Amino acid sequence: MALTGLGDRWEMAIQRTHNRKMETFVSPSRDEGMRVEQLVKDLREAARDGEPLDEVREDAEALRLSLEDTPTHLVLQDASERGWGTMVFRKGAPTGLVIEVPHPLSDFRTPELGLRMFEESNADVYLLSGTNRFNREQKSLEQPGKRISDGAHSSQTFFHSAHCGVVSPTDTVLQVHGFDAEPGDPTVVVSDGLNDKKDPAALTHLAEELQQHHVTCQVADFQGPLGKRLGATSNLQGQQRDCQFLHMEVGQEARQSLEPQLVGAVAAWAREEFSSSPSNLR
Repeated sequence: MALTGLGDRWEMAIQRTHNRKMETFVSPSRDEGMRVEQLVKDLREAARDGEPLDEVREDAEALRLSLEDTPTHLVLQDASERGWGTMVFRKGAPTGLVIEVPHPLSDFRTPELGLRMFEESNADVYLLSGTNRFNREQKSLEQPGKRISDGAHSSQTFFHSAHCGVVSPTDTVLQVHGFDAEPGDPTVVVSDGLNDKKDPAALTHLAEELQQHHVTCQVADFQGPLGKRLGATSNLQGQQRDCQFLHMEVGQEARQSLEPQLVGAVAAWAREEFSSSPSNLR
């Protein structure tokens, strides 16, 4: 299945139907959220093991989600107007890497950038929110300074339920965001979301790989302006700590150009960092 270009198409669809202040996003109910968690867990296992899809397809349709089965991927999408989102599952042996994109439109072109990282890094899962984070005025229950439609800061989203269902403790999540870089800023700021004066080896390795590919990178120090603003200490998926969580902020120029060196650096990092092994199996 050719994935190139789909991220841009999905983002433009969100622009038409679930953009800023449209008030169109519909939160999953508690029951729906739990069913989403089980569904995506089952889909990841089916993609890994090549299991029949009859039952899981019925579960998807009951949630008004469409499921496309291609020779290389399973694609789950909201078949309604709720703005829930999209997931792509790579078929075959797992690597333990999940790519997430929570902020289409407000972090413009991250859907396509994240999809290219998913494809080039041989990641297991790609998760994309189906709404602009500012679609609804209603506040997040967990973080009143954020919106209920903000996948990275609200549990009442398909994005968060899907994250909770699809990841396991042996996984690494790379969540892709965007920021407005100013002169002198690095192209990328990375963090694990923990201001504990310790950086996990995977994060250090990622920063090194970016530098080797001539992509300027800063590991958030939580002291300077960039580190305080982009360190992801309030990220809801990062706070869950149900996996290894890495947060990547990408400047607008690199996002606009879909910087090949950036995608190449992530792919090289993933090839060295992850491998198909029994420890990756759930």
